[in-house]
Amino acid sequence: MLSSLRSKLRDISLLPPWSRLLPGSSAGFGPPRRWARVADYLRDTGEPSWQVEPAEEIPCPGVQLFGDGLAQFVSGGPVVIPPRTVFRARNLVILGPDSHLVGRHDTFLWDAAWHNTPLDRRAQFSTRSTFKRKFSRPRRKLPGLTAVLGSDWAVGSFGHFVHDALSRWRLVQQAGFRDDDFDQFVLYHPDSDSVRWFIRAAGIPENRVINYDPAVDLVGAEAVGTALGSFPPAHAPATMRWLRQLALNAGAESGERVYLSRAGYRRHPANHEEIESALLQRGFRIVRSDDGMAANRACLSARIIVGVEGTNLAGACFAPPGAKVIILLPTVATFPVYPYMFSACGHSTAVVGTRPGSPVDAPEFPLAQLVPALRWAGA
Repeated sequence: MLSSLRSKLRDISLLPPWSRLLPGSSAGFGPPRRWARVADYLRDTGEPSWQVEPAEEIPCPGVQLFGDGLAQFVSGGPVVIPPRTVFRARNLVILGPDSHLVGRHDTFLWDAAWHNTPLDRRAQFSTRSTFKRKFSRPRRKLPGLTAVLGSDWAVGSFGHFVHDALSRWRLVQQAGFRDDDFDQFVLYHPDSDSVRWFIRAAGIPENRVINYDPAVDLVGAEAVGTALGSFPPAHAPATMRWLRQLALNAGAESGERVYLSRAGYRRHPANHEEIESALLQRGFRIVRSDDGMAANRACLSARIIVGVEGTNLAGACFAPPGAKVIILLPTVATFPVYPYMFSACGHSTAVVGTRPGSPVDAPEFPLAQLVPALRWAGA
């Protein structure tokens, strides 16, 4: 009973505008008391910023559907990515595992974080770790100049690390900054060989990278941050090209047909044996997505990629333009990041649905739906 109550209390979000009624500031307890878009905040503070890319409209991707009731998965229209901005600010607080940025007057910089519905602030803030925050942590001051490259969920997700966090380095470089300009890089990330490989490939010195420490919050005496380079679910083609160029340094492994397995994780197919048998008969190579850089290298020359929706598909964006990606979708109640991302890569996408009543954590994908998708892809 007591543990259940504690769990419920942890999940309660203290949302704007009610958070502004709290006494003190987030340095003492609770979430930040105010929020603002980066452009509005900088207009008030007079601190410098650079617009490095203009706004960009990303069309809704065309997706081939194999299964019933899948149309709502990708049913939106075009998405406009706002202008990409790099800015410099003093005493910028970096809160929690999602690297949320808080400036003067305890102001959360909303569009430096991962976001997708600007008009529904309640929905956005209620899912953010910062607005579930109850207790403060000691603040560690970072001397010199800090590059803040973190993003929501990047600390535990390779996909968010690559697409939402590391890709900010591309924007910072476009603003004229180089690695030698920074005393440290705040870049929260999973502890894996592939992550460390991408940090080095991006030209970021590993010995100056700061990973997440739950015991403290950070304060950049002078910090350079960015607005998010995408506008979920849309991603910019320039970002996808930049990531592929980084990945090409790893060297492609042979094989044009790849299955990115979720073995050992939730949403691994309940009928994985018959799926893998059907794929092996068609010349697919089966790669565990947590196998170091193997999955990323395999995707570099792949023309057909199959995988269950999730971060295990992150490497598919490294495939050559024109690749065909088949997403095995456990539930339509999924944000359609990957169809938009693969469209930005120049890929074609198909979606295969589950057997009715199939549990999300152990989905079953009928071969009667998968096989036609494989034919569509040319397998």
